[in-house]
Amino acid sequence: LLVTGEGELTAEDNCIHLGDLPVNSGETGGIWLYNTGCDTLEISGFTISTGLFDINTNPASLAPNDSLWLSVSGYLDAAGPFLADIEVLNDVAPFNLCLD
Repeated sequence: LLVTGEGELTAEDNCIHLGDLPVNSGETGGIWLYNTGCDTLEISGFTISTGLFDINTNPASLAPNDSLWLSVSGYLDAAGPFLADIEVLNDVAPFNLCLD
């Protein structure tokens, strides 16, 4: 078998939506990531633009048609809108999500 092509990272949405949260509360949310390509996709890590949230998912190898739950948690002790950018580090192409 000769595989031609590469992995392709997609997500069920372009943002993780946590909704409205009360002050002094913690919340966990997430999103499914998919490899819709025809070769293995290596996810080497994640970066997030704020220290208010943590990524709870480890790096992984995704075979074609495989999926991975990207879990994010945080504790908010002040009122206001909280937005963040999440970068999924992988071996194919830049991939970014938002958190709101």
